[in-house]
Amino acid sequence: MKALDKAKILKAAIGGHGKTTLFDRFCAGDIDEHMDIFLDVHATKDVVIRAGIAIFQHIYHAPGITLGAIRYNMFSWKAAAGLIKPETLPPTEGAATQHSLCADLQTRDWMLLQSMSLDPSDYGWMVGVHGYEPVPTLDPMAPEELLQFTSFELVPQVNAAYGDSFSFPRDHRQRSPRGKSPGEKHGQDERPFTGS
Repeated sequence: MKALDKAKILKAAIGGHGKTTLFDRFCAGDIDEHMDIFLDVHATKDVVIRAGIAIFQHIYHAPGITLGAIRYNMFSWKAAAGLIKPETLPPTEGAATQHSLCADLQTRDWMLLQSMSLDPSDYGWMVGVHGYEPVPTLDPMAPEELLQFTSFELVPQVNAAYGDSFSFPRDHRQRSPRGKSPGEKHGQDERPFTGS
């Protein structure tokens, strides 16, 4: 595959991997079979999705391991190290699916020099206020149990401790050089939330 074709497929930096790093990795030839699928205008959506997921697995040095498992392992490692930055985690399988479909549509349109040769809403795009916007994922943002915990357990505990009008300050985790939170230096009572 030509380097120019690979550059067209590479849309943006992904999860802490810069464009140059990704481009070099793609040019190494290890994933040409998956990249070539994006150049096949007759490839089905399912084939494109599988190729896109395989490319993400390659990016995270874990071919054959599900993106969910890669994501969980990276999250666990980063949580233990105290370095959680969600944007550096691999995408969910749903997000990788949408990203792959968007890249496929864009590549087909570039190759065929046709604008909107396929219905964008079938290829990872939705109509938004400002035109077409990428669909982030069709997966739920978090497991239902976690959402129920957050909305039904955390909020009543916070409200009981701080009153119904409590909201977390924007900088609730920042500390001043003297070790006091921003609220404490202005004489406000800021009790730590213990979660119990």
